[in-house]
Amino acid sequence: MKVYFSGNFSNHKRFERPGQEWGCDAYSNWAEQLWYIPAVYLCSKGLVADVCRMIPWEALKAYRDKWAVYEGQEDLPEELYRQADAETPFDAIDYRPEVTVNGRAMEFKRGAGLYYDPYNTQESASMEEVRRVIAHYGLDAVQGWEIRRWVFPWKTRRRPKNITSMSLKFIARERPHRAVSFHAEPGKAVQFVHPVSGVPCTLTVQALEPAQLPLKNFPHADTWEWPRCCVRMRYTLTPAPSAGWVQVNDLAASDHPVQKKQAADSSHPGAGAGAVIGGTDGPTAVFVNGRSDGAGCTAFSATHFAPVPPQDVAWQVVYYQKDAADETVLLM
Repeated sequence: MKVYFSGNFSNHKRFERPGQEWGCDAYSNWAEQLWYIPAVYLCSKGLVADVCRMIPWEALKAYRDKWAVYEGQEDLPEELYRQADAETPFDAIDYRPEVTVNGRAMEFKRGAGLYYDPYNTQESASMEEVRRVIAHYGLDAVQGWEIRRWVFPWKTRRRPKNITSMSLKFIARERPHRAVSFHAEPGKAVQFVHPVSGVPCTLTVQALEPAQLPLKNFPHADTWEWPRCCVRMRYTLTPAPSAGWVQVNDLAASDHPVQKKQAADSSHPGAGAGAVIGGTDGPTAVFVNGRSDGAGCTAFSATHFAPVPPQDVAWQVVYYQKDAADETVLLM
């Protein structure tokens, strides 16, 4: 199998030489998952690493059986889409890799992914490609696989002549963990359990009022009408997060901008373009590492053209934190 620094799984620059395959045969159980790093590829401009995560066929079957009833249905509630996305065995953990060669850490420049589901019978170019990768590495085709190809530029101008040590570090990214959903009113105390730690928490609504965002917050205001009406909520949250951060979101989506008649040729900026506080998923208020201004935090609802009664907004508390500590795997 030929692997190139400039390519992903199926293309590369013309006349580029493939990298030298260096077998690693390294395993890890990081984040309670089975990881396999079969090889890295030494290229003139950098290093390419293939990282494979096995997904048990039982997990894939259970997921398909649960969601098969909704297959082909349109206009499903947004909450169902979110739940299905959160429960998929693929992309179950978000991470960024870091490779260290001869004691020098190298950050990845880009990555590409392939997904193998043994229950997927549809033929496609990506399915043919992932089967070639599975065959090359001798992976168990009965199981599911998530295969990531990561590209790391050399820290030196040229490829090192002698490589005496090499390792790969798994660094987990913060992942959303949804807690309670609620409707707010001034003075209301919402009690719930932290979705990860199980610690009792309380969100107390300090104030709730209609608001209108300044026009300067929106791009292309001369050619597009933007929804600006929203609801502002002041609140406190105890205890403050000891790790990661937390958002309070509006479960509803913002209205899409409307093009002005005199600007019919303008391109659509998108619902979440620019510095719009009320983006597609609603605005947020953020605690970072438990810090706040002492007087509480502020959340804004999604934006609409017409005012929304404050008591009609459905809010949700979402915690973002790592699911696992970082781990280093020796490759040689």
